[in-house]
Amino acid sequence: MKVLRKTSSIFSYLVNRRGFTLIELIVVIVIMAILTGAISITVSDINENTRLSNAATRALADVRYACELAMNNRREVNVLVNVGSDKYEVKWHDDGSYVPSGVDGEDLIVQFGGGEYLDIEITSSGLGGRLSFTDTGEPLINGSRFSDEKSVLCLNDKVHVVVYPSGYIKLVKDVGGGGCGC
Repeated sequence: MKVLRKTSSIFSYLVNRRGFTLIELIVVIVIMAILTGAISITVSDINENTRLSNAATRALADVRYACELAMNNRREVNVLVNVGSDKYEVKWHDDGSYVPSGVDGEDLIVQFGGGEYLDIEITSSGLGGRLSFTDTGEPLINGSRFSDEKSVLCLNDKVHVVVYPSGYIKLVKDVGGGGCGC
């Protein structure tokens, strides 16, 4: 019986209270702040990963487009990567004019570091000059054939666009954590 009285007195105490103590409010606010912080960090990471994925996919598509354009038009096409200014351009080899983008028809120049590519940067390139595609789709670096795969550009030290001597082009994610090796 004594246990029943204690339980009912605690229950009646909790039911008859008219508010919360300051400590209870502070504990709830701290818990909410921790949860909010954890959620915002997760959302921020998701946004950055999405931007990186979009940028890498765009770069891959543009390099493949340059190769296809060279073959379809029987004209050599250059891909010029500028690591310092975080951009790449695609130009016709013979007259140096910009290739029109397949998306909007504007000059094919992609600038990272702002807008939809905020927080994205070109961290390295294994080209040391220009990547060209001949009218047969053969890739050349600075006008010469190459024997090993080459990283055209590396984004945020996490993913890079790789061109093989055969003309095959693909994305490679850095699984080792040591940055993009070129």
